[in-house]
Amino acid sequence: MSQFVPPPMPPQPPPLPPNVVKRRTPMLQWPTIFPLAVFIAAQVCYGWPEAKVSASSSEYAISYLMGGIMGGLLLSYIVAWITFRLSGRSSNAATIAFSAAMLLLSGTVYQKGVDFKKGGSLANSDGRPPTAHLAFRDKPIRALGNKIILNYPAIATASETENKSVIIRISDFKKRTQMEATVQLVNLANPDSFEVVRDRMGKSVVQRLTLPEAAVWHEMSGPTRRALTQAIPSADKTHRTIFALIDLEPKRMIVITFLIFTDQTQEQAAYATMAEKVVESIKPAP
Repeated sequence: MSQFVPPPMPPQPPPLPPNVVKRRTPMLQWPTIFPLAVFIAAQVCYGWPEAKVSASSSEYAISYLMGGIMGGLLLSYIVAWITFRLSGRSSNAATIAFSAAMLLLSGTVYQKGVDFKKGGSLANSDGRPPTAHLAFRDKPIRALGNKIILNYPAIATASETENKSVIIRISDFKKRTQMEATVQLVNLANPDSFEVVRDRMGKSVVQRLTLPEAAVWHEMSGPTRRALTQAIPSADKTHRTIFALIDLEPKRMIVITFLIFTDQTQEQAAYATMAEKVVESIKPAP
């Protein structure tokens, strides 16, 4: 009796090749955190003063600052992405492009902050008085809770206070204040006419401050009624004051007090002309 021999088993199939996982090349490398940190520091140190004034109100200053940071980051990322695509997905090229864009924007923020925050001391560091540098800003700002458009000399510093007023200050190269203006929004209890409020304000400030001269108002051009006084010497002869009144809307007016501390006649006249231009620049924000 023959013994049954099973047929040989078929050979085992060869193992499947392992899955090849291709790692994606990262667009940016970790050193980009350094130019990013420089840009954020520049925004915080040099962009914050302008944010406090340019924001629609002081509560939104942080949002204004964060918008500048995010905008710079997005712009640098777009530059890096374009470079990444054009260079055949080279992360080195993208990293260099991103870093260059961040550092360029940091320099722009720094220079803009210096012009805004320390413009007076830099502009007249040649020893000439600030009145030689009273050119106005190229772009006016929104102020007082986004209610007005305002312009002033580029060398001046400006800040919005907690009580909803804007302080504009010009200093000489020794950091001595030469001119200070306070812009305030005033709510009227009664909808009096512009003439009534103007005359009442003129008499009140003269009596309250014991000024040696009566306030003489003259009308200024602008989209709404406005007027300002002559430069009135203070009781102690330490400075001169110009008062301005601007009709904004029913039961709301803008009051500006210009304090001029220089005793030079030509400089006083220059600041008086500047005050007129500031008053003319103000208009309701759209």
